Amino acid sequence: MPPFNALIQTALLGTDRRPLPATVSAALQLVPAEDPAQTVLEALATSLLLHKAGYLLPDAPTELPHPAPPDERPVCQATTLRHLEQIRSGQFADALPEWLELLARHNLRLPPEILPELLHAGLENRALIKQIQPALGPRGEWLAALHLRWQSLLAEPDWHTGTFPERLQWLTALRRQDPEQALTALAETWPKERPNHRVKLLETLAIGSATGDHPFLLEAAADKNSDVQLMATRLLHLFSLSPQEATTLLTCYRDEDLPKGLSVEIWPERFRYSLPWHTPGVLAYLPAVLPALILTISRFGFYEKSTFVQSVILPACYRCDLAQLNTAFTQLPESGELPLRCRSIVQFRAQMRRAVDGGR
Repeated sequence: MPPFNALIQTALLGTDRRPLPATVSAALQLVPAEDPAQTVLEALATSLLLHKAGYLLPDAPTELPHPAPPDERPVCQATTLRHLEQIRSGQFADALPEWLELLARHNLRLPPEILPELLHAGLENRALIKQIQPALGPRGEWLAALHLRWQSLLAEPDWHTGTFPERLQWLTALRRQDPEQALTALAETWPKERPNHRVKLLETLAIGSATGDHPFLLEAAADKNSDVQLMATRLLHLFSLSPQEATTLLTCYRDEDLPKGLSVEIWPERFRYSLPWHTPGVLAYLPAVLPALILTISRFGFYEKSTFVQSVILPACYRCDLAQLNTAFTQLPESGELPLRCRSIVQFRAQMRRAVDGGR
């Protein structure tokens, strides 16, 4: 039985009914007290601290690991850490990639006590692993190597042998960094992919663009599976629009263009798949039309969980150029749930940058 499980059993049953095994004291390198109950309490406190530090108790006594190597980088400011707390609380969760990018750009490190939280964030979203690794530094890598689950964050995921969620995250991250290489990897395994997996993998092509996208999508449009055909057709239509055409299509949707009785929850879905939302070209044009979109949706009430708001409006507030957004958002009113939510995201991003750039 693992030492920690044996310790819990002793704590639950009592030392009279189940004495603490000597292997537990040895694993924790504790000197037994005269009172067995005192030894159990000390063992619980010690194991809890080790657990928070990412250290798993061995099944047999072993030597303690070597100390963590030093990290000579300057530590980030307290304000930057408060921003991380807000991000991890879920208030501005999508700002984490930008926060990590700012940290790496200024070659800053985190206090050691924050590293376990960052490693947990990597487990929650493996698409962030490459961005998290610079923030870990030598101490974070040392800590991850001691924890069974965190060890996987240091290893490169295998496109050929990983689970499907791991492979999908790997392909999505690669598509953002190198669209050509991502397309090559997908084309290599495409004939062997399951039909239900093909749809999800194909959707990653909406991110960025590669020279071989069009012929690959033409082939996918002839797939035997109707869902694969539909996704390929949508993406082909998406790539046929220039950023200027996308902007024109966006700005023509005014209040008077809405059919009577049509819910705003349905209206945005009419062009959700008609625009290349994820491509850099449209991201450059989005700030100019975001105020019009936000105002139109907010007039009907802010449905935070609507697909369009979640997949286009709010992500754009995190991903578009901050200076462009600040200029565009001068057109937004000072009230309204959706305008205020979008403003708060842009203001938070500006605060993050000032804290890191200004060293405050």
